[in-house]
Amino acid sequence: MKIAIIGGGMAGLGAAYELSKGEHAVTIFEGKDILGGLASSYAVNGVALENFYHHLFPTYRDFLAVAKELHIENKIYFRKVMVGNFCNGHLYSFAGPLDLIRFSPISIIGRIRTGFFMLYLKLKRNWHSFERVTAVAWMRSRFGESAYHVLWGRLLESKFANRAKYIGMVWMWAKIFERPSRLGYINGGFSTFISALENRLRERGVYIRLGAPAPSITELRRDGYDAIIVAAPQATLLRLASDFFPTDYVAKINALEYIAVVCAVVVLKKHLTEYYWINVLEEDSPFVGVIEQTNLVREDTYHGLHPVYLTRYVAADDPFYKLSDEDVQKSFIAYLKHIRSDFDESWIEEFRIFRAPYAQPVVPSGYGELRPSFRTPVADIWWVSMAHTYPWDRGTGHSFRLGRDLAQELLAAQK
Repeated sequence: MKIAIIGGGMAGLGAAYELSKGEHAVTIFEGKDILGGLASSYAVNGVALENFYHHLFPTYRDFLAVAKELHIENKIYFRKVMVGNFCNGHLYSFAGPLDLIRFSPISIIGRIRTGFFMLYLKLKRNWHSFERVTAVAWMRSRFGESAYHVLWGRLLESKFANRAKYIGMVWMWAKIFERPSRLGYINGGFSTFISALENRLRERGVYIRLGAPAPSITELRRDGYDAIIVAAPQATLLRLASDFFPTDYVAKINALEYIAVVCAVVVLKKHLTEYYWINVLEEDSPFVGVIEQTNLVREDTYHGLHPVYLTRYVAADDPFYKLSDEDVQKSFIAYLKHIRSDFDESWIEEFRIFRAPYAQPVVPSGYGELRPSFRTPVADIWWVSMAHTYPWDRGTGHSFRLGRDLAQELLAAQK
């Protein structure tokens, strides 16, 4: 078969890798001049760093298996990292049972209930009973008002903005169930994996067109493509193919929602804290997460520099998403001084801001009925995106696996 893949992110690369095993002519069309999508990188002191924070879970089995096939498994490592909560002007360690017991912003009863139900969710494998339940309703009733208000409510609202009250409990279950005690990374960053994969794809005859706008469906059909895989958010799918779809399908796809992200990379000349991940639980904070890269990787990775991610999730039409880089930088730096009182702007080597309008799918209760299939109503058009990740939360490993899953389904459909 002759197959076109629109999008060179992790899902598109996963599909290409699977399809390239057979006697198929595969072409990837990527609008940017680099592969990887949200996992693409730029250089800090000559070392690749992702534009948006990324790490690996031990459960990313497809990703890890392919890394072994690419002979880069020795570049992947896992380590235990420190996690904290910033609340009421204080930074609390939040990495284990003893930290939970000491977390005074939540009442004693709330801490006990939090520990019990987090363990319950960690051990529960059957998520289907949560399908019709919102995270707000379930967590308020189990964790109690104290824990919900301080911890979970703030996290939901900061991640999903005004859609927080609709988010299904399946999403929260997945966050807790899959969260490991150790996180992984790759020497040289995710670009190590992407470069090795690109080389393997080219060796197998995959044609990769970078900086190439997606051709129209009509053009691709005229050029003899038997199948077209759109590995991109629904806006791209509908821009390319809405004229070929039934109106009810277009309406269903249009109903899917995303939350955007504003992500700053602050490259510092010294450590900010000892924590890799800090959840910021204060309502007036301009960002929800502080992710300090050099508390995950080797200390000398960036030759004395310390990249820190500051993230804010908003609706794409939120005024904050449209703020100038200068205004975002001012608000973020001002709040860093609140988290660390001696923070000085002279520590900053570089400050960059990245935005992505399709960063987090909105997954309301009952999303199992909304989740799209890989197959569209048009026989030769297939679709994969973060909207397909359910019941899991978005993640690099999941996106890569979804691309492979689609490829296997497409090939099975041709038999």
